Amino acid sequence: FRYIDVLEQTYRVIAPTIPETATGVEEVVAALLAILAKEEASSVHLFGVSNGGMIGQVLLRGNPRKARSLILFHSMLPSMSYGKQFGRRARALSRIPGAYTVRFGLRWLKRQIQQEAVNASPGELAFWME
Repeated sequence: FRYIDVLEQTYRVIAPTIPETATGVEEVVAALLAILAKEEASSVHLFGVSNGGMIGQVLLRGNPRKARSLILFHSMLPSMSYGKQFGRRARALSRIPGAYTVRFGLRWLKRQIQQEAVNASPGELAFWME
């Protein structure tokens, strides 16, 4: 991630990878809190990209003194229904060979873009659908 290269010029960066075997947001938050404790990071700036932003919000709700700030980038609000959908999809995708995962993933992504881009101009929509 290019963000890490830039941020680590000024900040100490802890950038854990969420394991594919994680079964829920609570499990990931607990793991992140354990990492922060081990790194002796008592108060941090949370930078959450995509699902990382959602996880950061959940972490902050339960531990408000843990963060000095929360920066969300291309993220969403936490949602139980999304969490359940994501968990089911992740389990299903883990059983499919890689080439099929990419093909189905791109098809799903295009469908999501069409649903979410209701206010986009035709040019913007065409750009994202290429």
